[in-house]
Amino acid sequence: MEGNGNKSPRSPARRSGVTTLEDVAQAAGVTRMTVSRVISGKGHASAATQEKILRIAAELNYTANQAAIALTTGRTGNIAIIGGRLNRHYYTNIVQHLESQLNASGYQMKLLYTRSDLKELVLAINSAVVDGVIIVDQFNLVEEFRFRKPQFSQPCVYIDAVKYQGVDCVHNNVRPAFTQALEHIISLGRKRIAYASNSRDSLVIFNTEQRRQIYLAFMGAKGLEPEFISARPDLESLEERIQAVKEHIQKSGCPEAIVCKNDEIALLVCRAVLDAGYRISEDVVLLGCDGLPFMT
Repeated sequence: MEGNGNKSPRSPARRSGVTTLEDVAQAAGVTRMTVSRVISGKGHASAATQEKILRIAAELNYTANQAAIALTTGRTGNIAIIGGRLNRHYYTNIVQHLESQLNASGYQMKLLYTRSDLKELVLAINSAVVDGVIIVDQFNLVEEFRFRKPQFSQPCVYIDAVKYQGVDCVHNNVRPAFTQALEHIISLGRKRIAYASNSRDSLVIFNTEQRRQIYLAFMGAKGLEPEFISARPDLESLEERIQAVKEHIQKSGCPEAIVCKNDEIALLVCRAVLDAGYRISEDVVLLGCDGLPFMT
């Protein structure tokens, strides 16, 4: 016969293969409420009791029912992220950093991919879907989110180059750095400075495109003529977009400097400039903006 040494708790008989709070409570010799408080981190229990309950829960392969916890505590442990397309390195980079920080703080990331995902979130009634929302650089979605359900109770934070009034916003102010870079280009004696972006309309100034506004104000203050290059996001392939930039250069001549809305456009422009037979730095000063890892 076996001795009376330390033994793992005997798994209680269960009708299903899923371990419940009652199973853990029975094996630990405590109440269901005590187990619930320890598992959820609420209430008080001695260190010895907490250690015993958590050990037995692990031995019985207990997994907390997140839906039940959400109903009990009003918390899901999920944070929704609304951003741009993940085939753009800028958004991929931000999502990666956000997920790392959220996980370190004990949260899980719920990434919303489509407009229907957003609609499902904001129209959810009497149910805890997420504990908060982070919206990255999506002006139109921001407005839709705010006006669809202004009484939405979960905390919401916006990350953008634009400041929104009356909401929590992490403002990415690129003006000082962007202006300094333009001043440096002027100091190099470059006068013909073009701006490359995704826009096909050189006359439209979008409220959310801060870098375009900075460029236009700078060129006006220096008495220089602005020039716009479209990276043609409407084209299907990168090669077609590169060719579109190359055709602009071949038709109008190559600018002495090209400032780009972001690093991804800078990569397209770089290819187009080189394919057109010009040298970066010697012939054309090229400026990107985002600080993505692969650009350093």
